Amino acid sequence: ATTFGVGEMLLAAIGRGASEIIVGLGGSATNDGGFGLARALGFRFLNRAGDEISGAVPGLLDLARIESPNELQLPSITAACDVSNPLLGPHGATRTFGAQKGASPEQLEILERSLAHFAQIAARTFQRDHRDTLGAGAADQLTRVPPLDAEDPEAVLVPVALPAVERLVALLARLHAGEMRG
Repeated sequence: ATTFGVGEMLLAAIGRGASEIIVGLGGSATNDGGFGLARALGFRFLNRAGDEISGAVPGLLDLARIESPNELQLPSITAACDVSNPLLGPHGATRTFGAQKGASPEQLEILERSLAHFAQIAARTFQRDHRDTLGAGAADQLTRVPPLDAEDPEAVLVPVALPAVERLVALLARLHAGEMRG
């Protein structure tokens, strides 16, 4: 599964003149770090030879460079999520939700390494690192917390997450902290 369709839906909403978009996150059955979404928005992911990476998440192990689209105009975007998981680590997206989605221990390790490398390249490229931000692992990392400059299309990644998200709304904030971790 991929987040490419979410990117297509964002583009469709933007094309219809949306001035604000609220994306409900949860139960996505994806674990691509927002890679698909970002590709739909026009970001390019290149290996050392300059070839575009467009396949599955393990291909991100070869990621050397991310190129932003030249013209990306985004409205205000709010991500509403129901978990507080970070992107990586024992409580991160892969380790918490991967097994629930049927990934084997070997696949979990490859996914975690791929997303860690992806996040490292994104942090270096965009000068923003949200690998440990609570909520960065929600619905396959399609989240972003304040502050965010909506005029800065390069402020999009966690590691390449939902562009211009201004608010991360934890819908189940009254739940016990353990229940907010999937």
